[in-house]
Amino acid sequence: MMLMLDVYSEALIRYSDKYPDTKIKNIQARIRWTVDNILMSAVRFPRTRCLEVWDNLKDKGVLGQYITWERITLKHGLKNLINTLIGLPIKIKPYYLLLNVIMQKMQR
Repeated sequence: MMLMLDVYSEALIRYSDKYPDTKIKNIQARIRWTVDNILMSAVRFPRTRCLEVWDNLKDKGVLGQYITWERITLKHGLKNLINTLIGLPIKIKPYYLLLNVIMQKMQR
């Protein structure tokens, strides 16, 4: 997923002056979704690795403190909606770390 993020970020930088606005917004949405997916996967890691992922995304400048509201949809089923609602505020660091603690306790 980190590779996807790098590809999307590179495309945004390299082609932003050549792409139409709709394509730019699409790439930006893909970046937001990819960051969300990376964070949701990383909460299962041990705490040190979990924080490394957070710091790596922060260093890349893709870790905004915004919530990806457009992910709320029943289009992919109820289970996906519930997972989406749980992960909605994942870009808020205290919530991210709380999910990590919960996931670590569940894995024991």
